[in-house]
Amino acid sequence: MSSSDYIGYAPLYHFSCDCESFAITPDVYIQRLVGNDDVELNELTTHERSKLSYDVQYWLVVKDAASKHSLQVRVNDWMLALWVVRPTRLELRFLFKNFPDGRKGFSRLCPIDWNREDVEHGPFTSTELHQAQKVFAVFESITPESRLGMALSLTYEAISQHRWHAGIVLYSAAVETLLTNDRKERVTLQLAKAYSALVAPGAADRSKAEKALRAAYVVRSDIVHGRNQLEEKNNERLRALALWAAITRDIWQVVVVEPAALQALQDTDPVRKAFLDKR
Repeated sequence: MSSSDYIGYAPLYHFSCDCESFAITPDVYIQRLVGNDDVELNELTTHERSKLSYDVQYWLVVKDAASKHSLQVRVNDWMLALWVVRPTRLELRFLFKNFPDGRKGFSRLCPIDWNREDVEHGPFTSTELHQAQKVFAVFESITPESRLGMALSLTYEAISQHRWHAGIVLYSAAVETLLTNDRKERVTLQLAKAYSALVAPGAADRSKAEKALRAAYVVRSDIVHGRNQLEEKNNERLRALALWAAITRDIWQVVVVEPAALQALQDTDPVRKAFLDKR
């Protein structure tokens, strides 16, 4: 190992699965326990240590292995991969890093306040973990500076948001980054057509998808123009946030299983438009 190599450890809060360990890649894997010699807990408060032992059953372990992505990006990619498969209360709070010369690193992460309108409870099954493994492989192939790399970053920022209106704006930015393909066409119309073409197989489904995107975009526009009318009662705001989360997740679910979609949406506007118009 070189002096820049490391092993990273991320405790997975509120995560459970039906196996003792799971290899995502040869250098990224989940394991149930991490030894006291592997992580330095002195940076944590007594309360944080107690919560860690109570809320954490599994750890994500990441070896450097000459990856083009940083530890933070790889951890985020795995979290997003699980979110694409199924949204849960999974949360990341700390990152620990061990270097071959004995140095230990520690980082605090921004906590996530999960939307209760967009959470499915229960442990991840082996099938779901293998699905997430395939999603992770696609995310690892995406260059951070590319169009889809920016969309990934915006998606992660959206699911990390504590404020519903900021989350909606970030989700909509991610969707625009994923789907915009024409500078002249109105954004709402363009996104509704692109979204329905990408995710809906039949005419009836396309109509439903277009209506969902248009309804979501009305809320987004009201927020950025200072005209929001949604109220806290009846969870209107959280349901609007959940709709944007579902739309964004729908798009990623297509991108990660269709190589043609991945390639086209990573390309220029004309290539995107030609791909979407043919669907």
